[in-house]
Amino acid sequence: MLNLNPLLTDNVVLQAEKNHLINGITDPHLQVSLTIGEIVLSETSDSKGAFIFTVPPQPYGMIDRMRIETKNDAKEVIVQYGDVFLFAGQSNMEYTMALEVHYSEELTQVKQDNIFFHVVPKPEFELELEKESFGTWEQLGSDNLGTLSAVAYYAMKEHRKSYPDRIIGIVVCSKGGTSASCWVSEADLSEDAVLNEQILAPFVETTKGKEKQSFDTEFATYLATYQAYIKKRAKWVKDHPELTLGQIKEQIGHSPWPPPANPYLFNRPGGLYQKMFKRITPFTFSSVIWYQGEEDTMIGSVYGHLLKRLILRWRKELMEQIPFYLVQLPICKDKPQHDWASVRQAQAQAVQKYKDIFLITSLDCGEVEDIHPTEKAILGQRIGEILDKVYYASAPVARVSSWHDTTLVITVDQAASLKLLEVSAIQSDGTIEKIAVEGSQLIIEGNVHNISYAWENAPVVALFNEVGYPVCPFNFERC
Repeated sequence: MLNLNPLLTDNVVLQAEKNHLINGITDPHLQVSLTIGEIVLSETSDSKGAFIFTVPPQPYGMIDRMRIETKNDAKEVIVQYGDVFLFAGQSNMEYTMALEVHYSEELTQVKQDNIFFHVVPKPEFELELEKESFGTWEQLGSDNLGTLSAVAYYAMKEHRKSYPDRIIGIVVCSKGGTSASCWVSEADLSEDAVLNEQILAPFVETTKGKEKQSFDTEFATYLATYQAYIKKRAKWVKDHPELTLGQIKEQIGHSPWPPPANPYLFNRPGGLYQKMFKRITPFTFSSVIWYQGEEDTMIGSVYGHLLKRLILRWRKELMEQIPFYLVQLPICKDKPQHDWASVRQAQAQAVQKYKDIFLITSLDCGEVEDIHPTEKAILGQRIGEILDKVYYASAPVARVSSWHDTTLVITVDQAASLKLLEVSAIQSDGTIEKIAVEGSQLIIEGNVHNISYAWENAPVVALFNEVGYPVCPFNFERC
């Protein structure tokens, strides 16, 4: 027996100019050898048969055949060295080019070059995956553009501008409708008192003592309701083109989501950590781009705890302090009880709390009444620019420089100058007499104790830096 990491198939892109990991499973306590070009390495599998090689850095553009063998078996894989990125999260990361508004135009422009992608197989509803379902590496072209994450495509299209000769690898590990609690281990949730109380313990209490047949019956009832709603909404969209999606939802209600608690479904705590992410680790990436949080607006106050656990867990499994690029949630009206502002706040705070975390603001990339914006080019381009530090290494974030008497000075980092399109977008608990923009600062005069910007689900987006990146929402209170 010799099984390699599911990402290690022909045309896999390995990260160049960096130590990188090659792993797999064989029989216990067996000598395993690896050969790439002139590199020859040897390891012994552990008591469970696991083995990991650390391969020294290789140059960009190198293409070779990797051979891994034991005394009983051997595997050969064509490998190539370039930049490889992990794009992960929920539905807006999963959202494919076939659904994106510019797809037809991009289809005429895309050419088969050195961009390769691998979409990690995901469950539909039932958590179990077929054992043979591992996915493959595909070379990007017009025949498969529609199957690739739109955000990932546009980000790497931008990356290509900075490095036109590099091989680029994209790994997409995403699933719509998922809380961050699906992407960490149950141990992570149980070890955090807040997450255990808010997420894991209620799930355990709701599901304990029930047989699988009971779960199956409950889910079948839910699925019928869900499918009937989707069919009804599609008919309303067709019959009432004059109505927005939000207006249609006011007539027929929101979709019945999420499914009832069920240990056999993909959205159970820890489910996709086990069935998707852990299957492809360890693997060496340039960075992780994480676009998720919509599902957790229902529990926005604990999202900071979830994000911390996810970053720590993924770095542990990837065996390095890999850079994380967090896409901050865009605008969306959503249900009133959902708290998008708190999720955005947690995403911004992560940049301050943990090393090598970067923020990408996307307030201007959302649609007020649709949680799935059809336009992904602007956000994707922005991700690519920030990955390559074309203008800035992270999004513009505000801080209080001084607050004396009736004068408040707010400085925006990652900005040389600011554009404030609507003064009324800056809100307070008192009377604002004047707002002036001076370089990267807002000078606010007035008798106020609280000042905020974009601190709601679907705010007016009116504050940008000079390159057009929206400033991160802020909410400052005078001590």
